Amino acid sequence: MHSTAPLAALYVSALNVRKTDRALDIEPLADNIAAHGLIEPLVVVDEGKGHGALGVIAGGRRYLALQLLANGGEWPVGKLDVMAIPVSIRGLDEAREISLSENVHSVVMNPVDELEAYAAIIADYAAGGEADEEARIARCARHFGKTERYVEQRLRLAALAPEIRDALRAGTIGLDVAKAYATVADPELQRQVFAGQEAQRGHSVSAIRRAMAGRTYRTTDRWVVYAGLDDYVAAGGRLDRDLFMGVEQGSLVLDTAIIDRLCTEKGDAEAQRCAPESGFGAGILRGWGDASCMWPRTPPGCERVYALSDLTPEERAASTVLCAITPDGKRVKATDEGFRPIRQLQESNAASASAAAASGFLPLRTGATAAATPAKAESEIERLARIRRAKIEAAALRLAFPRFEGTPLDGRAYWAPAEVFDDPRGTLPAVQEDEDHYAVAVYVRIPKADVHRAMDDAEAQVDGLPPKRRSTEDWTEETPPEALTAPELADMIDKRFAVVSYEDDYDGGRAAERFALDLIAELQRDHGARYRSTGHTDVLTLAGITCSCTAGRRALLRAWARKAREADTAAAPAELETAL
Repeated sequence: MHSTAPLAALYVSALNVRKTDRALDIEPLADNIAAHGLIEPLVVVDEGKGHGALGVIAGGRRYLALQLLANGGEWPVGKLDVMAIPVSIRGLDEAREISLSENVHSVVMNPVDELEAYAAIIADYAAGGEADEEARIARCARHFGKTERYVEQRLRLAALAPEIRDALRAGTIGLDVAKAYATVADPELQRQVFAGQEAQRGHSVSAIRRAMAGRTYRTTDRWVVYAGLDDYVAAGGRLDRDLFMGVEQGSLVLDTAIIDRLCTEKGDAEAQRCAPESGFGAGILRGWGDASCMWPRTPPGCERVYALSDLTPEERAASTVLCAITPDGKRVKATDEGFRPIRQLQESNAASASAAAASGFLPLRTGATAAATPAKAESEIERLARIRRAKIEAAALRLAFPRFEGTPLDGRAYWAPAEVFDDPRGTLPAVQEDEDHYAVAVYVRIPKADVHRAMDDAEAQVDGLPPKRRSTEDWTEETPPEALTAPELADMIDKRFAVVSYEDDYDGGRAAERFALDLIAELQRDHGARYRSTGHTDVLTLAGITCSCTAGRRALLRAWARKAREADTAAAPAELETAL
């Protein structure tokens, strides 16, 4: 029965099943009721306490919000009389069931529906004639009991690239991942990073933030402070707010090329001024951002020096000092690193050149003759452009490299990290080249068991004796692998995975995939497994059972183990019937 009751006659009944967190977020709920009124009546029962007292069994949080408004004197006059609270009176026999029903059957709203609703409400305010965006956001925040920053975040998320919104709606990614993509309000950049994460079969928040941040600077970065925000804006630079990482980290600087140009123009001139003051012949500005730990290209005829303070005054006067932007971004100062003229060709360089010539390749870096004075070093913009070209060339090398699939190196060869090579051109993994070819370095995984089996042959080779075995192919004939049944192989796979943790977020699951790849290689070598990868699908055939998976090699092994057990369980009744 629907009726009304004075607020003073209401109380939260002991039959109300919600006991925990009743007062959680009551203030926002009170603001919402103040803006829109009480949409749903309170469900109450008469517990016989007299004087018209009614116990609230459903709507206890709304009751507490009404009390908060009444006690604060903030009840909106003209919207709802405080002495006429809408209620629905129910019987005591059904009180507890009704209370539980309201709490159990509430369904959390899909996050994308919420985002789109906020965007539509803000659009309605604009269509109604409210021109100021800040005023629209403040009004929406007030009506729903949220902060203005919360509303701004929802509007930014509502403007995500459609592919990301679809993934959030489908539950493929979570809200934290969506926030990482929304760090920068550039749908095209979001789309590029999203495609890269999809190709890696995972969406790591830390990896997404690194990828997004790699295309931007922050106003608190020292090189941005040094370049000057006013000059940056005057040159057409754009700023954007980071709504998800905290205001202490500053706004986002979108046009990084403008900052790079301003820093180079200002820093090169200041480096040339501060070098003579420190007793050096010339100065060059060191990089910033991702390039802060990288040396500029070595000037022709020079070599690196990591402690210029150890040089004599005469040597310092002939050297080029590296200058860096100070941590506060106010000036440029000389460091203790730089370049000095090479006195003579190094023997190691000569030996390297001789060996390379004998192999038909020329080394990327050869010795240089002495120079009386440091040559003019490249500018920071030239250096960054050179590094970018090297990265493009490195990507082209990887694309042009022969595929490993279907060869003995399938699943065993991978690219060596670029930092292994001291390549002056940037991250290019080529170590040698001639007129028509590159020589590219890759790593090959060799199972430790194979190495241990080769120890006898290696010892014979070192001692100049005939090998005891002819080749690795003979090992299989002499020591055939132990024949395991499918359930035994499934147990082995599960035991291997039980001792390794794969949830390390910093590694993005790559450790698990590497371990799974090693295990597949072992199954191929010792148990006759066949494995192939076609696009996003991995296929494993082992013990007569074939399984495919699109979620990575670790998931493939787990799926195969489950399938092997299911096949064994299905076969058991048939075997029993045959035995009987």
